[in-house]
Amino acid sequence: MKKIKKKKTAYVPPDVLARKSRRWFILGSIGGLVLILAIVVGYVSVAQWLVQRDLQKLEAQGPENADKRIIGMRNAARSRHTPFIPRICDLLRTDPSVNVRKEAAAALARMGNGAAVPSLVYALGDDTDAVAKDAMAALRTIADKDLEWAGVIDWWNQQEPKYEWAYHRPQDSGVPVVDDMRAMLSSENNITRLIAVQRLAKLEHQAAAAALEAAANDPDEHVKSAAADALASIAKKAGQAK
Repeated sequence: MKKIKKKKTAYVPPDVLARKSRRWFILGSIGGLVLILAIVVGYVSVAQWLVQRDLQKLEAQGPENADKRIIGMRNAARSRHTPFIPRICDLLRTDPSVNVRKEAAAALARMGNGAAVPSLVYALGDDTDAVAKDAMAALRTIADKDLEWAGVIDWWNQQEPKYEWAYHRPQDSGVPVVDDMRAMLSSENNITRLIAVQRLAKLEHQAAAAALEAAANDPDEHVKSAAADALASIAKKAGQAK
């Protein structure tokens, strides 16, 4: 039998092995950096695409696109992307859809950013009670205070300078709630006028007295009676404060 010859292993100097190891380490490091860079660029690109997609939904016009605006707000709230806040505030104050306005208040509450506070304060005068209620809930969440209707005007008068930096709509000025309810008191619908009186009554504030005095002469007995009761309550509270 022939003897199997052992192959001789070529001798490689240590410095050559070290150079090869360094070369592979450098190539591996470069490859890893390229991979990380590609992941980062991909993430940024996807994030930008998502932002643009949500913005397009928020900008969708017309009653037929109300659901798109709602989806856009939910996505914006989930990502807490603060540049969306002005648009959501505008939807809260102006959108013809009650559902969109309610969703706007909820989205702002989830985002929890003080930039929305002025818009939420003025949304307390929304002509739909459900929207006003949701705006108050959002305001309590963001302001981290157990606000009540009876104290909201005084609270805002004290806090307004603190929110000078926040988003303001030019149309939002004057006395919150009161000015919007004045407009509702001009409605031909007696139910609308009664709702306005009831909202003014909840304020229990002297700022609402003038509007309630006008409502006390309303041709509808329910509106007139509610206004008279609200005025009596305001007068009693003012007397107790003296």
